[in-house]
Amino acid sequence: MALPVRRPPKMPERGIQKDGLFAGTAQSGPARRQRAQVLAEELLDRGCLYIQKQVWEEAAAEFRKAIQMEPEYPEAFSNLGLCLIYLKKYNESIEALREAVRLFPGWYIAEANLGLACALSGRNEDAAKHYERSLTGKDQPAVWLALGDACAALGKLDRAVEAFNKALAGNPRYSLAYQHLGMLYARLGNLDGSATALTKAVEIDPNQTEALALLGAIAARNGQFAKARGFFEKAASSEKVPLAAQRGARRLAVFREGLEKAFGEWKAGMPEPPPLAMCYYNLGLAQLKAGDQAAAKESFRQASVLDPKWVEPLLWFGFFAALDGEAIDARRQWEAVRKLKPDNGLVRELLGYLAVAMNLQQEGEAHFAEAAKLGRTVPRAHIFPDQEK
Repeated sequence: MALPVRRPPKMPERGIQKDGLFAGTAQSGPARRQRAQVLAEELLDRGCLYIQKQVWEEAAAEFRKAIQMEPEYPEAFSNLGLCLIYLKKYNESIEALREAVRLFPGWYIAEANLGLACALSGRNEDAAKHYERSLTGKDQPAVWLALGDACAALGKLDRAVEAFNKALAGNPRYSLAYQHLGMLYARLGNLDGSATALTKAVEIDPNQTEALALLGAIAARNGQFAKARGFFEKAASSEKVPLAAQRGARRLAVFREGLEKAFGEWKAGMPEPPPLAMCYYNLGLAQLKAGDQAAAKESFRQASVLDPKWVEPLLWFGFFAALDGEAIDARRQWEAVRKLKPDNGLVRELLGYLAVAMNLQQEGEAHFAEAAKLGRTVPRAHIFPDQEK
C-alpha cells in the first residue's frame, strides 16, 4: 500500500510566476502569485477528500489542476503519483513522484511511494534505492518491509532478512513482516525458522492465509498430515484460497483416497498369521474385527517388534500409523516391507501415495512406476495431483 497523504514541511520561497498565468485579470505579478497558491491549495484539499473516498480518477484530476495553478507544488505531484499507483499507471506515477522529489529533496513519503511505483513496474533495483532514501528521512516498518520484498526479488536474501527484522524491530506485532520473513526462510531452506515466523504471523493475525498455507506445506513435508490438514482448512475458509493451500489439501485428499483403497484391499484379503509372534498378531486381528483400532495398532506394533522380518504386522502397523497421521512411522514400516518383499506392488503404491502427500514428487513417481511394473494400476490424477483436470 502507498503511504498516507501528508503535507511536507514548510517549503522554501519560490520565484514569481511569469506574467500571463491569469491573462485578463487586474492583478499584478505578486498578487497573482499569491492567488495561484491559494487556488492550488484549495484544489489539493479537494483532491485529498477524493483520496479519502478512494475515488482515484477525480482525485488525480484535482491534483493536475493544482499543478497547473502552481507548477512547483511538490505535494500535488506526490499525491498525483499516489493516485496513479492505485490506478495502476505506474510509469506516469514514477514521473510525478520524481518531480515531487526533485522539488522537495529528502521527502521520505514521496521517496517511499516512488519506490513502490518502481517495484510495481518491475524495477526492483530502483525501488530498493528509493526505499533506502526514504528510510534516511524516517525509520518506518512499512518501508523496511517493502525494501525486504525488493531485495528478495533481486536475490539479495541476506539484506532482505535484515530488512524484515528491521520492520519487526519497529513494530513487534507486524504480522505481515513475520509472514514475509517466514516465506523467505522457507526459500532459504530453513523450515524451522520459517515455521516459527509464520506461526507468529498467524498468532497476531489469524487471517494471514498465505502463512497458513505455508505452515500446512511445512507440516506435510514433515509428515504431520493431521496438522497440515488443519492449516489448509483454515486457509480454505478465506475469501481467496492461496494456491499452495489448494494444492496441499488436494495432495492430502489423494493420499487419503489411495490409502483407504489400499487399506480396504488389504483388509479384504486378511492373511493367516505365521507362527512367530502369533499371539500379538492374532490379538491385533481380533481387536480390528471388534472395532478397537487403537488396541489393534499396538498389538501389530508388538508383533513387528518381536519379528522385524515378518511382513504382515509391519504392513498392518504402517496402515494404522498412516491412518493416525503418523507419516514417518508409516514410511518406516512400509520401507521395511519393501526390502523384505521387493515384489509387493501394494507397498510400492502406498509409498508412492505417501511421498506425493509429503511433496516428494519424484520419489512418489518412482514408487508408482515400480508398482505399475508389479501389476498395480494407479490413476494418473493420483500420480500428478498438481496438474489441472
